[in-house]
Amino acid sequence: MATYRVRPSKQQAVFTAVGAVVTGTVGTVMMISQGKVTWFLAVWLLFVVGIAGMSLWSAFARNGHLQTIEVEEGDKPPARFGQVMERRD
Repeated sequence: MATYRVRPSKQQAVFTAVGAVVTGTVGTVMMISQGKVTWFLAVWLLFVVGIAGMSLWSAFARNGHLQTIEVEEGDKPPARFGQVMERRD
């Protein structure tokens, strides 16, 4: 059985991280401007950091990956658009 590490492409990871930061910034500004600084703002920011961090780590870290799949020898791994497959031996 061949084992492959699946990670997002670098372009997809940067796009996801930028989208998370923009969404987090807009949401934070809206909550603060309405005077609604509550526990939800902390959870909101925690999710922003988690989404951006996980996306960037999985694409750029040496051992970063989100999924490991095993396929029979000779079969091609089922890659999706925007994914990078690396064979582990």
